[in-house]
Amino acid sequence: RPIEEKIAVTRQFAAEMLPHVAAGAMAPVIDSRFPLAEAPAAHERMEANLNAGKIVLDVKPA
Repeated sequence: RPIEEKIAVTRQFAAEMLPHVAAGAMAPVIDSRFPLAEAPAAHERMEANLNAGKIVLDVKPA
């Protein structure tokens, strides 16, 4: 897609959806969490299309 179209879609999303997120009416679905050291395993999960939601990399020490 041309950059102009990507910008327009992003702006439309922000205008229509972010108020719902801010109000707590919508939240991302978290499939799994991995420590940053296990980023390759997280990427393998994504490449294998095993996730049903977002894969989160924890960058702060536990």
